[in-house]
Amino acid sequence: MKIIYAIIVLSITIGNAFSQQKLKTLPSSGGNKKTLMSSKSEIDRLADKYKETPSITLYTSHGDLDGNVSIEYNPDNKPQSIQITGRSLNKEAIMEFISNMIKQKYQQGYRVSDGKSGDDVTTILFFFSLGNYEDVRTFKKGNMYFIVKGGCCEKQNVTYKRGDKTISYEKISDYYWFSIETGDNSRKGGKKATKLDF
Repeated sequence: MKIIYAIIVLSITIGNAFSQQKLKTLPSSGGNKKTLMSSKSEIDRLADKYKETPSITLYTSHGDLDGNVSIEYNPDNKPQSIQITGRSLNKEAIMEFISNMIKQKYQQGYRVSDGKSGDDVTTILFFFSLGNYEDVRTFKKGNMYFIVKGGCCEKQNVTYKRGDKTISYEKISDYYWFSIETGDNSRKGGKKATKLDF
């Protein structure tokens, strides 16, 4: 009888050990814990979240921003990157949005990978105070990457007709712009992609 009891306890213990490897416990808003299967990759999770969302509103304490969402797929029709872009006259809202995104990515384990000095958000966002300038920063975590771009004062070509004449000139806008992109380098090229031996 003791042997049967020992076998039952042992099989329950082994079963629990294997199930804990596949399940993830998360706190819920009510204080109880939820258990979820953690099988989707980060890029798949983001693609599922934004696949039917061509535009979104980004909320900041300095005002709302409009963002345009685009998903790039590889030849196997799997998502390889997701990008949100936008522009606004509201420099403070864009700075806050980018700052919060960089902090979020740091919490997720991303680190600066472009060799530019300064990891802190203040250093990364300095370009907004420089006027007609733009900056790009790249972060990595394993095969995943996060690219943040931003700047001010886009050049725009303006063309209009005055009588029979077409007049064209370049105009500097007052808009600030931003772009964030999360992608998975392992998805680039699809299954048929081969590594370059060089």
